Parts: sequence; C-alpha cells; structure tokens
Amino acid sequence: MNEIKSRNYPVIDILKFFFALCVVAVHVWFLYDTKIGYYLYTMLYRLPVPFFFFASGYFLANKVAGEDRDTKFGIFLKKTLVRYVLLSMICILVNLVKGNCFSLTMILQNIYQVVVGDCWGIAWFLGALFYSCLILYFLKEKKQVKTALIISLILNVIALFCTTYAFLIKNNDFNQIYNFFIDKFGNSSNWIFEGFLLVGLGYYIRMYSTKAKELSIKYFYLLLIIGLGTLFLEVSYIKPHLAEITDYGYYFSHLIIIPSIFMIGIKTRLNNLIKRSTSIFRNLSIYFFYFHPTVLELLLLYRNYTGNEFLLSNVGFYVSICIITLIISVVLIKYAKTSKLNNEKKLLAFGIYLISFIMLIFSLLTLLNKVVWADEACSLSMLKHSLIDIIKLNINDVHPPLYYLTLKVFYNISSFLHIGINTIVLSKFFSFIPLILLFVFGITKIRKKYGEITSSLFCLLIAGMPHLMEYFVELRMYSWALCFTTISFIYLTDILDKHDADNKSWIKFMIFSLLAAYSHLYSCLAIGLLYAYLLISYIIKKNNEQLKMWFKYSVLTILLYLPWIIVIVKQFTSVSGDFWIPPITLNDVKSYFYFVLQSSTPDALLSKISLIFTAGSLLYLLIVYMLNKENDRVKKGYIFYGLLIPFIVMGIGVLVSVIINPLFISRYLVPTLGCIWFATALLIGNYYKNHKAGIAIIFIFGIFACSNVNSLIRYEISVEKNKIIFDQYLEDINKNDIIISDYQHTQLVLSYFKKDNNIYCYECSNSKMIKDLFINIKDKVNINNISKFKDDNKRIYFFSSNFDNNYDELFTNTNITIKNVSPILYEDWYQIVIYEL
Repeated sequence: MNEIKSRNYPVIDILKFFFALCVVAVHVWFLYDTKIGYYLYTMLYRLPVPFFFFASGYFLANKVAGEDRDTKFGIFLKKTLVRYVLLSMICILVNLVKGNCFSLTMILQNIYQVVVGDCWGIAWFLGALFYSCLILYFLKEKKQVKTALIISLILNVIALFCTTYAFLIKNNDFNQIYNFFIDKFGNSSNWIFEGFLLVGLGYYIRMYSTKAKELSIKYFYLLLIIGLGTLFLEVSYIKPHLAEITDYGYYFSHLIIIPSIFMIGIKTRLNNLIKRSTSIFRNLSIYFFYFHPTVLELLLLYRNYTGNEFLLSNVGFYVSICIITLIISVVLIKYAKTSKLNNEKKLLAFGIYLISFIMLIFSLLTLLNKVVWADEACSLSMLKHSLIDIIKLNINDVHPPLYYLTLKVFYNISSFLHIGINTIVLSKFFSFIPLILLFVFGITKIRKKYGEITSSLFCLLIAGMPHLMEYFVELRMYSWALCFTTISFIYLTDILDKHDADNKSWIKFMIFSLLAAYSHLYSCLAIGLLYAYLLISYIIKKNNEQLKMWFKYSVLTILLYLPWIIVIVKQFTSVSGDFWIPPITLNDVKSYFYFVLQSSTPDALLSKISLIFTAGSLLYLLIVYMLNKENDRVKKGYIFYGLLIPFIVMGIGVLVSVIINPLFISRYLVPTLGCIWFATALLIGNYYKNHKAGIAIIFIFGIFACSNVNSLIRYEISVEKNKIIFDQYLEDINKNDIIISDYQHTQLVLSYFKKDNNIYCYECSNSKMIKDLFINIKDKVNINNISKFKDDNKRIYFFSSNFDNNYDELFTNTNITIKNVSPILYEDWYQIVIYEL
C-alpha cells in the first residue's frame, strides 16, 4: 500500500469550529423556543459529533497508512489514550466539584465510566474515539473493516429503534440489547452505537474506497441535498411523538449527510482560495469542544446564585458560554505553544492548572453569599471606624491590626471609586485576593524555579486542601496571614540556595515576614520558626558571613515589629486569666491533626480514607525523597521542615495552653498550612519525575481537593437559602422595635444587620472591645427589663439559641404574651428560635 500524504483543508478547519459552536447550542437548547428551534436542534445541532467522528476516522487513515502502519497506529493510540485519561481526570474532578453528593460511590462510578469510555462532559468523545481506533488497529484487511462496519450498522439501527423511532416498536426485543449496552457503557452516543460506525466509515473511505475519492463534488452536493431532505422528513415525522421518545439524536440520514459534508469540504476549490493558515480554527474547535461544559456549569452556578436576567435568557446564556470559552481557548492555545515540556507533562501540568482555576472560579462565585457569622460581623463593623480607632480597638483584641487596616483602605478606595458592590461581597473578595496572589506566585516564581508540574500542584493544593478554601472566602485575616507566611517560606529558599545570599533576598524575606507577623500571632510564631531554621542552618554550616546577615535582619525585623510586641505583652496579660477558649483535651489534639489532613466530605468512609491516604502518602514521599542520594541536602531539610511547621506550631500552642491558659484552636493553624502544601508540591513534583505512578497520587490528591471545594459550595448554597429566610424576619423589624438575644454571636450578627436598633444581650455581657466596636450593643437585660419594654408598648423580638431554657413558661409567668414563635437556621451553628412578644 502506498503511503498517503496528508495536507491541510481550511474549509474543514472552519467547519470544525462552526460545529463546535453548534455543540454548545445543543447543550443549552439555543433558540429552541423559536418557530424553527426544533429544526435547528434536530437538523443542525445534532451534526457536529457525527462529523467529528467521521473526520477523525478519515484523517486517522492519513496518519497510519504505509508500511509502518502498526508503529504509527500505536503512537496515535497512545497519544489518544493519554489525552483521554487526562481530560477524563479533569472532567471527573469538575463533576465532583459541582456534585451534590460527593461520596466514594460517586468517585468509583466516575472512574468506571472512564474505563468503559463514557466519562462525564465531552471527554466521552475521546473515549469513544480511542475504542473505535483500537478496533480498527486489529482490522488489517479491507474485508475485516467492511464486516465490522456492517455489524456496527446493525447496532446503529437497533439504537435508532430504541431511541428516535421507539414509538414505532414498543416493548421490542431490541430494547434488551440496547439497554444492556447502555447499562454497561452509558452514553447513548457511545462507540458501540455511533462512534465506531462513523469513525470506521471515514477510515474506510480514505483507505479503501477509490470510487468515493474520485467522485466529482457535484455528486456529493446531490447526496447532501437528498440527505437533508430525508433528515427533514425524519424530524418532521417524529415531532408529534416526542413525548414517547427518550432520545432523538440518531437519524438514518446522518450516514448520507456527514460523508457528503466532509467530502465537499475536502474537494471544494475554496481550500485553494484560502491562503492564510486556518490552524487557529482547528485548535479553537478542539478546546471549545472539550472545555465548554465546564464554563456551562460555572455559569449555571452563577445564574443560580444571582438570578441574572441576561443568563436566564436562552440567547444570553449561549453567548456568554461562547465568549468565555473562546477567551479560555485562546489562552490555552498560547500556553500550549509557549510551554517547553514534552506532550505528556504539558498535558498533565495543563490539566492540574485547569482544575485549580476551575476550583478557584467555583469558589469565587460563593463570595456572592451574604451570610456572615459573629467574627465576620466584627470585621465589617471595623469599617465604620477610622484607621486610628481601628488600631486602638485592636490593642484590646488578640489579633494584630494589619488585616483591618488594609480592609478599611480597600473599602475606602472602593467607595471613592463608587464601585457599588455590596459591602459583604466586596469584603469577602478582599479575603479572596490572597489566593489569587498565591496563584500568580505559583505560575511565575515557582514555575520558573521548580517547573510546571510543581507550580501547578502548588495551585491545586493551596486551593483545595482541607479547610483552606473556606478561609479564602471568610471575612477574616487568616487568608492574608496564610499568604504572607507562605511567600516568606518560599523566599526562604532564595536565601538557603545561596552561600552568599544578598541583601535583596533578605529584604524580600523580611518584608513578607513582617507582613505575616502583623497579620496573625500564629503567623508571627511561624516566622520565628523560619528565622530559627536559618540560624541553625548557618551554625551547622559555619557560614559566618550569612550569620552576620541573619543577625542584621533579625534585629531589624524585631525593631520593626517592636511596637506590636509591646501590645502582645499587654494582650497576653489580659487573656492569661480568663479567655473564651475552653481547656484543651486529647480529642482536641486529635482534631488538630484532622484539621490539617482530613478532607471535608459527607461520606464518612471517604473522609477517613482521605486522612489515611494524605498522611501515608506524605510519609512515603518524604522517605523516598530523603533516601535518594542525588537530592540536595539543603532542599531535603527545607522540605522536611516545611512539613513539620504546622505541627511544631500546634505543639507550641498546645503546650502554652496546658501550662498557662488555653490559647489555641484549630483555625490558628491556617497561617502555617501553605508551608506544608508547598513542601508537598515539591515532593510530588520530584516523585513524578522518576515515577510515572506519581500521576495516581496527583489524581487522588485532586479528588480530595475537589471534595473540600465541593463541601464548601454545598455549604455556602445551603446557608444562603437560610439567609433569605433570616432576612425576611429582619425586614419586619422596625428601628423602634426591641431586639434581644441570649447568645453573643447572634447579638453581633443582629447588631451589624440592624444598625438602627439597639441589640440587647439577655443575661450576658461583652468585652470592652466589642462594646466599642458595636455601638448599638447593650448588655445584661433580664426578664424585668423585658416587662418594662412591654409596658412601653414596643414590639419585642427575642432571638434564642439556648434551647435548654423554657422561655415559653418564663414569659407566660411574667404576663408577657408570645404572639409568634419561629424556629429558623441562620448558619449551621446558629439555630435560632425567634419569639415575637
């Protein structure tokens, strides 16, 4: 057999891009509600997938023709399989991120679908293509291909009479065959019923059908007209029976239309008239085809949150998906061209980056949630005060002032620019900025120094590891503390890697160290540990020059932090006698380890598996790395220390809490978690270089990352629904009404949302700092005060979170009438019963 030379076909490239747009249209039922919508959907939007199958088979023949057919076929199959597996991993993770029930069963079901070529999203197309080409690989003669096509045609006809024409033969025996394959292989457009037939047909025409290749283009135009006429008759015939049909994507006429369109695209003179390269359309069609489902899901989530009118319209939704997917596709094409990695690593790094950014975007949408809890209400109330007052307020608190000061500046700039975004959403976005900064840091500095695999892994882990994302969307200082501590830890390598680190490296390290220390006290502790590590390293190495630099910048750091060191001593004195944190127990210590390593998921078994896998894999990767004599000793120590930092901080916190006073809780570990996950990214990245099995570890870490983001999304959606009910009650409360709460947390939330009302605390009191922060908070009202309020003929709303007290009886005994009792849920830990008195 003579080798067939391939060439470019501009018309085919343009057709591919047009059909990619049609795939989006079929997924959003674009213009279906118009007079011609049904015909667009059935006659136009259903052509792309069969066309792509046929084109793949046709061009496959170009690639594998010749004496070295088996070698070329093997290379093609390997590339297709790698792309299918990687894209399937991305699709699985996206599916799990958005899933309503993240469980071990769901994960195994998704993995099974990949194995049989039926992955979620559009990845199933690559699976169907792989299995179709695999069959063709074993069919080495024309007669064998023809026989396989006849069998495939019979299966296609069976599928037709079980879907499109199911109303003609009800309860037919074909259903048993069809249902068996659907049960085992899922998608009705899979390689069994449609994929192989069209791929094989394109392959057969290119390889064996001389007549088809020699036919004049006029005959294909004639066939196209006949095919379109037949298709019109088919879709018109089934239209009255749509209620009896489960699916109507198959048509007899496709077997005429698809080859005709393709051969016209091959033979038309327009190919010679188009002088410019159309490879951009070819590449865009690929990215568009594979990644639009993810954009679709993101916009659906956004639409559900906001009720955006433009997206609710069919046209708006379609246009938005196309524009966003187009932008993403262009970016990805440029990334693919600039990346210097080989194909497999390029695809892997690209996939990890992609899922990381998808998690980031999904989480970014949750910022639209306007639910806040007590500590967040404190952050928001700071905005009412001046910068000087914020510092004064923080002197009476236990946190440094940097977060509140920068939040105030950010808020003032937004107000000056009249941005008009809700204060809660704006402030939550301010907490999200550190994650964006860390992503930028990951794809710039880390990528340049450690490579794309480590860089992409850092993005994945910093976004998705246990409890991280929830603090990136919380209105508190933890995300900024984490950001500055992590960057300090990363800049630490610039000093360690150089025997004679210059002032520039030290200044960068010092600046971010100070920012971290001024963000959170446990960040300050972590920074102290980094300086201690440097000191020990230089003493062991006997590097006197760097010891001088260490003393120079340590003293400078202490001097610049000295103003707050004095405040810390005062704060420590104020909390040493009585603080809100309860005594630490052994169960608390266990929960700290769970906080760092155990993923969030409603599936208890999966949650335990995540803990065991994460701890076990970190230990295994560390041992492998340490035992490798080729690895640098300095880097070994750095990675080991990075893994230990959260646990050292934990140990110090527990020790101080036991000896002096309870001063440690799980979330105080958050500022240190960037260190452990950057060290983990280095470990996995290094392991993958030498062990291809590393891709399995990456995938499993990806699953657990998605489980955490999934839990966050599900939680945020649920509390947003509760907030709507909560807001309805607050709207009925006038500024002259009395509001009372028996729980300080609820009181602070009410104080923020009902600024014009005095919010009373029933038989409880708040600290001076809280009273200064929330001007409308009043302490220690009792039942006598409530009786007096009643005598003033004011409406009284009593928000109770104390279900042990029988307020019904108490109010009745004091002649206070209960007009209404309304149990509501604000946050998971804010279960409230509202008494209207």
